[in-house]
Amino acid sequence: MAAFTSKVMMRYSQNNEQDIILAHFGASQGTFLDLGANDGATLSNSRALALLGWAGVCVEPSPTAFAKLEALYATNKLVETHNVGMCEGNGRSILHESGEHLGTGDHALLSTIKPTEMERWGGTVTFTPQEMECVTFVELLKRSEYSTFQFITIDIEGLDYEVLTQIDLRAVDCRMLIVEVNERDPQPYIDYCAQYGMSLKTRNAENLILTR
Repeated sequence: MAAFTSKVMMRYSQNNEQDIILAHFGASQGTFLDLGANDGATLSNSRALALLGWAGVCVEPSPTAFAKLEALYATNKLVETHNVGMCEGNGRSILHESGEHLGTGDHALLSTIKPTEMERWGGTVTFTPQEMECVTFVELLKRSEYSTFQFITIDIEGLDYEVLTQIDLRAVDCRMLIVEVNERDPQPYIDYCAQYGMSLKTRNAENLILTR
């Protein structure tokens, strides 16, 4: 596994998140949690860790993207895949599933349950309604063999804060968190994480990166 380094490994993250992740954890291994994992590789903050032998949990509500995610990790027994959406409660909801966005054969990167998130794209993106199962973080833990996550990445198109605040970051041993904020006010996210001894390391146009 030592042969994989940030210098030779393919870049999966949207920006330079992967370099920051690998520099932070070095040669250590742990367990990751990827909420909004899509196909597991496109714009992924967790793929490099999986290649380095980390265990993990990937959550993706889109049936099309999930099929690719499930196939990607079919032979990796360390990584769980869950075809559910992270929400404020357990039950059923409508996922507004987007199509190709990057022109690379990708699918569902902009999918959301929130009308306000669809409105951000000003009618330039087509969304198709799909029924999905919703779970809370507590329910996800009941379904997983893992209960601690040294690295967490959250990219769930508009429910990021609502799901983040379901997680006791100290109890799950989170050492690094990447959460999508886009143009939303970052301060509530920073304040929530500060309760658990985490502070802002850096941010880019899409994400906050916090560490402990």
